[in-house]
Amino acid sequence: MVGLVCLTSYRVVVVLWLCMFYEVHHSSLG
Repeated sequence: MVGLVCLTSYRVVVVLWLCMFYEVHHSSLG
């Protein structure tokens, strides 16, 4: 159960990081 929660929060952090990275690249491209 704890492993599942950790995995879920890890996935959420990765998705948020990717979204931010994508946003930065798009804003730099114009």
